[in-house]
Amino acid sequence: MQKIIAKILSVIIHPLLMPALGVFIICNTVTYISILPGDIIRSVFLIIFISTFILPVALIPFFIYFRLIRNEQMDERRQRLAPLIITVFLFYLAYYLLARLNIPQIIKVFMLSATITVALTFLVTTFWKISAHMTGVGGISGVLMAIALRNNIDLQNFLIISFLVSGFLAYARLKLNAHSPEQVYAGYGMGFVTMMTVMYIY
Repeated sequence: MQKIIAKILSVIIHPLLMPALGVFIICNTVTYISILPGDIIRSVFLIIFISTFILPVALIPFFIYFRLIRNEQMDERRQRLAPLIITVFLFYLAYYLLARLNIPQIIKVFMLSATITVALTFLVTTFWKISAHMTGVGGISGVLMAIALRNNIDLQNFLIISFLVSGFLAYARLKLNAHSPEQVYAGYGMGFVTMMTVMYIY
């Protein structure tokens, strides 16, 4: 039963869903974003959701067919390299498209931060298996922290929720024997620090 719950958590809190979640958080915590026209916000969500989720997921059968990966779990470190480098390109594509829109800088910086985080995940994965799930959820915590510090907004409740969700996801990844504790901690730390640092200083 615990493994079933762990699998469900791993699917629901998938790293490819974190960019869309991050933009949702920005749009609902940074007050001046709410003045944007609805069609602009929808366009931003569409660009990010298609580039960072739909396209990467759609390429999984291609990777399996050409035996670049064995299954969608990508249990072995080397199986993650090809999907990750393609994901870096697709994340950069989203940033490239957003950079050309007349939208608040924070959204563009967020997508740039996410692209850098995925690129770092790829680099680390060339020699060590790090948890992409924890990198993604750590990035969300980092986004919340950066928004709170830079805009002087009280996001304590959101941060508490993000830390709790991160803890549940960490337990799930360990329960499924997908990662060692070191890989889980390293993933969360890298996602948190990278996203918070880039978004805070940019």
